[in-house]
Amino acid sequence: MIAKQLDHIAFRVTDIDPVVSYYTKKLGYKVVQEMELDFGGTKAVSNVLNLPGTKFYIFVDQGLDWDNIITRWVKKNGSKMHHMAYCVDDIYDAAEEMRKHGVEFTSKDVVDTGGGLKQLFTLPSPVTGMITELIQRERDDIFFVQGNVIELIRSTEGL
Repeated sequence: MIAKQLDHIAFRVTDIDPVVSYYTKKLGYKVVQEMELDFGGTKAVSNVLNLPGTKFYIFVDQGLDWDNIITRWVKKNGSKMHHMAYCVDDIYDAAEEMRKHGVEFTSKDVVDTGGGLKQLFTLPSPVTGMITELIQRERDDIFFVQGNVIELIRSTEGL
């Protein structure tokens, strides 16, 4: 088995506030991390929500500029779920196993900018249209690493 458990789902949206409000006010999630992302001229914001008592997260991001990677994706696909992420014990082994089954990734290398997370996106599945993320958490005391988030988003530039 490649995946241990579902780690998070992520949304790309035009307006982050109603999404955060829905999950916090109606379903009891808590905002545990907020990030401002700089893509070298364009910016985005991200919120990480957690269902208390679990290790499950919802990641929501919004581009703040008309020519932002996230904004362009939302214009093309609409505000919706972008990917599902699965925890793995060894991201390199998991990626190799998936490649053996014909799965392709948005980048050649695992994203690891330091901070205890290693991550990698697949290309959208030809069956479901969904992007899958592999995530290896080496620390339990962090949610997401800003450098990784920026590099992962950049890897989706052409999608």
